[in-house]
Amino acid sequence: MTSTLPTVTASSATPAGLTSGRPRLLRAELLKARTTNIWWIFGLLALAAVAASLVVNCWLASVDIENVQNPDPNAEIPSELLGPSTDLAGVVARNAANIYTSGQFFGLMLIMLFGALLITNEYFHQTATTTFLATPQRTRVILAKLGAAAVVAVVGWAVITVVSVAVGSVFLSRFLSVSTALDVWAVQRSILMNLLAYVVWAVLGIGLGALLRNQLAATLTGAGLYFLGSQAVQLVFVVIYIVIEHPLVIKSMVLAPSVASQVMISAEPTTFWLTQDGPIMGPQWWVGLIVLLAYGVVAGVVGTLLIRRRDIA
Repeated sequence: MTSTLPTVTASSATPAGLTSGRPRLLRAELLKARTTNIWWIFGLLALAAVAASLVVNCWLASVDIENVQNPDPNAEIPSELLGPSTDLAGVVARNAANIYTSGQFFGLMLIMLFGALLITNEYFHQTATTTFLATPQRTRVILAKLGAAAVVAVVGWAVITVVSVAVGSVFLSRFLSVSTALDVWAVQRSILMNLLAYVVWAVLGIGLGALLRNQLAATLTGAGLYFLGSQAVQLVFVVIYIVIEHPLVIKSMVLAPSVASQVMISAEPTTFWLTQDGPIMGPQWWVGLIVLLAYGVVAGVVGTLLIRRRDIA
């Protein structure tokens, strides 16, 4: 995967221009992000993912709310698969949170890959030498890249959230004739936690790019780990559960970063596994928050150390 970056020469990227302050470094990194060809492709992919997710989440909401308003023992989706709340207000809030955070799964992967490209583009286009010669303090460079990745993540989250909330609120109020639940703290918390998830995954992308400086390798590895790695981790926990049969094993699936992201944006604990004795519910939202923040801190520290210590070439 390639992208086009502005040509940077030693004369145009002078130390005085790049090292006079962190704001200038941040603006330089944002300029690199804006002038890549990949951002609008990722943007279109993210919007497509949101559209598909909105369709699914709105359908699930209609089925779930219909089951509460008109209970049906032969419902398409058993209530135990959806969550603990059975009253209308709780069910609406649960589904509103899902709708307003639509597209998170693919959106997080895209923002992670974008963060990785902020690092790997430097090596692919051979501008890393100029960047680090102009700003010998590499920590300042990596902090600027982390800041730029966070800004892009916030902008992406804002656009996706505006679309999801606009469509979702109209669907809930006009088509299902229920509250939009935008005044419910659990729903507001889900939207805010989704913002934090986008920022943390951008930081994870920076760490990935620092670890794998090759653009293609970072992209393929990141996408592969996000999809296959997450499923593999969950499968391992399922196999262990079959042997041990302790609910804590299934709950531990939250250690997978993609699962932690979903847990932290849920208005209420979600079903992780169904047994003969009933569903095994996932942990509270704050557990997912702690797990994801831990990954973000580790990725940021590792990325900074790698870039500081490695040779440029």
